[in-house]
Amino acid sequence: NAEKLIVTFTSNNPTYEPDGLTFYITVTDANGGSYQKVVGRNAPAGTRDRLTQLGARKWGYTWVMDSLDPSEGGFCAQTGLTGGTSIGIQLRVTSSNVLVEEKRKTANTNSLFAYREGADADTAYITYGRHLQNLDRATSGVSERITKAVQLSDISFADDTSSRTDWYTYYTEKGIGFQPITNPNLTSYTGSTQKDDGGKFYASIYNLTIGAPADGESGERGLFAAFSGTMRDVTMTGTRILGGQHTGALIASASGETVLENCRVYLSERRGDLTAAGKAQSPDGLTPWLQGSIAGGLIGMTVPGSNVTITGSFAATVIQAERQAGGLVGLVGGALQIQNAYSDCYLTSAQTGGIAGSSAGGSISAESFYTAGYQSAADVASGFVPDAMTSAKNGYSACSYHTQPNAEPTIYATAPSGAMENVYYLAEAGVNAGLDVGTEKSYLTLSSAEEVAQLGLGTAFTMSSGSASYPYNLMEQGLSYYTYPRLAALDH
Repeated sequence: NAEKLIVTFTSNNPTYEPDGLTFYITVTDANGGSYQKVVGRNAPAGTRDRLTQLGARKWGYTWVMDSLDPSEGGFCAQTGLTGGTSIGIQLRVTSSNVLVEEKRKTANTNSLFAYREGADADTAYITYGRHLQNLDRATSGVSERITKAVQLSDISFADDTSSRTDWYTYYTEKGIGFQPITNPNLTSYTGSTQKDDGGKFYASIYNLTIGAPADGESGERGLFAAFSGTMRDVTMTGTRILGGQHTGALIASASGETVLENCRVYLSERRGDLTAAGKAQSPDGLTPWLQGSIAGGLIGMTVPGSNVTITGSFAATVIQAERQAGGLVGLVGGALQIQNAYSDCYLTSAQTGGIAGSSAGGSISAESFYTAGYQSAADVASGFVPDAMTSAKNGYSACSYHTQPNAEPTIYATAPSGAMENVYYLAEAGVNAGLDVGTEKSYLTLSSAEEVAQLGLGTAFTMSSGSASYPYNLMEQGLSYYTYPRLAALDH
């Protein structure tokens, strides 16, 4: 039960008869449904399934019960049973020799996800890429009863050269890509589990690549195409999305009451992401990791009428969009609350913002937050957002702005307007004086523990340190660690 659900059946044949055994395989789901497959001597005429001789007396049959490869088929398509529940598998073996009595053996697993005995029936457990992809209803036909998902282990989509049973070998090499998850029944995704010692294990998703939408496919591109609910403790490293209408590493389009808690999107030097991004003198020269018409580090778009909260989270990646690019959200269409969060991204678009590329029609309130990174905008750039903010408290922007050729963008160090309390921005050449709210501070001030202590940023902040700082230096800045205040609960 890994990147494919493969069940192997074997039996000895004491009579040496070459065609003497029949395997009766019965699969039952949690709803009382059943499906039977007959292989061997008494199999229906014309069946393609055959027993394989494994030894002088040993015979076997292997069934790929669930696969994302269309040539093999998914569990629901093959059996017509309910997907995502625990299933029972029974093998009954009979012989053509009346002196040989039949034998039976049973086993249990889950048809679409990892198996955990006694687990809640509404929860999918995720340990492999196939399990993750099977959350998508169109892909797997997963039961409406599945409303929660818990990731139990790290998942890698990279090429594992030591394995021929990894996602890359089974699917990527055959041109089968990951499809963004759409499942309106799923309202909770958690990337952590409790350990025996009382601590938590935080799982990660590595090197997920999502291609640009083909003709007829949705333009919503992200781990989830659409999501409404709670996403907690989700870590994504080296995520690449190659295009779309709305692009976000976690969610393309967020709606309803949605909460992102302790979610992280970033690049990893250890996994080669920084090398793959390349080097450049301006953000628009870097290899983009998230691309779309509208793109954000965590969320592509929040829809009108939504109420989205981002807390204890960050995005640090390279984003390129046609219309709007935001460090956390591409376009805010509803209400967005930010608490204890930051972005440090390389942004390129017509409009850029450290929090969001635009909030036209929406509202943003933020507390205990900051934005950093580099922006290259054709029309307008901003430390927070190029539209009015509802409120901002205890935060700052340390963004740097690079003008695209033949462009004369308006640059806001924070936002055009909004109620601001203890909000600061780094003095930066090119920022349009008089168009900003907040208080300008120098590099020396924001880098001094003594002076930062006088700014009233609150207890959520601490001065940075090398052990909690991981500079990308994609523009060859020569940084050794982040020198400004960081959120105490988050590495930078």
